[in-house]
Amino acid sequence: MTAKKAYSRMGFATLAFMASWNAVVLGLSFILVLGFKIKLGTEFAILLNLIGELLVGFPLFYLIARKVPVEERIIPERNGGNAGFVFKTVFVMFGISIVGGIISTVLNSVLAETVNKTSDAGIVDLFESNFVLVAINVMFVAPIVEEYIMRKMLIDRVVRYGKKTAMIMSGILFGLLHGNLEQFFYTFFVGMVFAYVYIKTGKLRYPVFLHFVLNSTSTLLSYCMSKIPEFTQIEDTDKLVEAVLKSDTKTICFLIITAIMVIEYLGGFIGLIGLLVNKKRIGFTESTVEASELLDENVLTNQYIANDEEGTVSDESQERFENYNRYGLVKEKKPVSPAEAIFNPGMISAFVGLIVIMILSFFI
Repeated sequence: MTAKKAYSRMGFATLAFMASWNAVVLGLSFILVLGFKIKLGTEFAILLNLIGELLVGFPLFYLIARKVPVEERIIPERNGGNAGFVFKTVFVMFGISIVGGIISTVLNSVLAETVNKTSDAGIVDLFESNFVLVAINVMFVAPIVEEYIMRKMLIDRVVRYGKKTAMIMSGILFGLLHGNLEQFFYTFFVGMVFAYVYIKTGKLRYPVFLHFVLNSTSTLLSYCMSKIPEFTQIEDTDKLVEAVLKSDTKTICFLIITAIMVIEYLGGFIGLIGLLVNKKRIGFTESTVEASELLDENVLTNQYIANDEEGTVSDESQERFENYNRYGLVKEKKPVSPAEAIFNPGMISAFVGLIVIMILSFFI
């Protein structure tokens, strides 16, 4: 299958996922509200989203995407996937998420002023209704489902056409998948981080873990903020501290907020500095040997078991040979650019459809 056809089908799969998900949520909402006169609270909204996402959207995505063959598995790159790599990536993720969040906030403010829309403060109502249900959905369901779709299902099927393009496209679709302008740049940047880690390690559990960490910190931060309404009501710092100290719950939440923000901003700053310093070392190692060539014992010996002057096997060559035995070989075709990956019927349809959903969600 060509790169154009593969990316096109994945684009149609993503559009079908989002369109069916939103259609089910809206359809069931109208039925419950107009037909049964049920007032939809946060619990109903979350349950409807889970029904649309897990029972309709995800199966439809899978049925369409599975037509794109997975001929290879991703080989973990040398030194990729160890504890140190994942630990450092957490701080890079925080830094990039802050940058993306700032861009999204500025864009949202400009658009809000343009259409004279004020931002709502629904986060308080969201967490006051059922924190456990919100936490389960955001911290556990979302990381597993979204990473499986945007990393496992997508990248496994297009990585042969270029790792960098696969990473960028995974980030773009991940941003559009969230269906709102406020989150796009934030989710686009962190989506590329998740994709980078998955391509580097070949293990889905690492981006799922990073996604869990990011969603957990933001969920806990939002929950604690909802418990201290004085943050948005009192501008004087002394009065704010005085109001917080009057309640043990508010004091604990204030300490949690402070700890999270220190870790995210300080760690994120360190992560970004490390990213800039080591920018030449964060690329991908491309594989170019076809799997069929490995049938030739001489090719296997010459290209994968590179002997040194004493006739012993180097550690790097041995590691690559063992990875082939464990994971198979990624048969890289001619890499395509992100522009080539975008300009096809499926991806264009996905972009237009998801952007329409994002715009509608902004005005609703």
